[in-house]
Amino acid sequence: MLRRNLIKAVPLAIAFSPLLVRAQPRLGLRTFRDPGCECCLGWVRHIEQAGFDVSVEDRARTDPGRGRSGAPAALIGCHTALHGRFGFEGHVPAAAVKRFLADPGPWVGLAVRGMPVGSPGMEVAGVAAETYEIFRFDGSGWWEPYIQARGSMIM
Repeated sequence: MLRRNLIKAVPLAIAFSPLLVRAQPRLGLRTFRDPGCECCLGWVRHIEQAGFDVSVEDRARTDPGRGRSGAPAALIGCHTALHGRFGFEGHVPAAAVKRFLADPGPWVGLAVRGMPVGSPGMEVAGVAAETYEIFRFDGSGWWEPYIQARGSMIM
């Protein structure tokens, strides 16, 4: 009896599964980038391919609005992305953003210092991706290592 009910339920589950997938909202990021910076647009493409909706505004690093991520000055990147109360600075891979948003704890964001070769938006044909550190920060000036990445893959 149980097997017969299961056999009947499977086609229904398959029929309705596209609706369930489409019903999941995409995460939105409001992104600020230095005008003319092409690596920022590469990062945006990476984030969009990972399922985020992204809006992009051109703002110089010196723009006071750029400080909204809560990142310490040492971690400010060429682009800043905001999602609710959370901020992401620089070439943070989408996998790290998703992992962080699933369990942020007391932290308010992530950052990648500099422009590591091979990080999202910084890919160079024929050059191996560097291993780099992703930092988390709490908005009060405290930051610490969170996870390492190579290219767009977190380790």
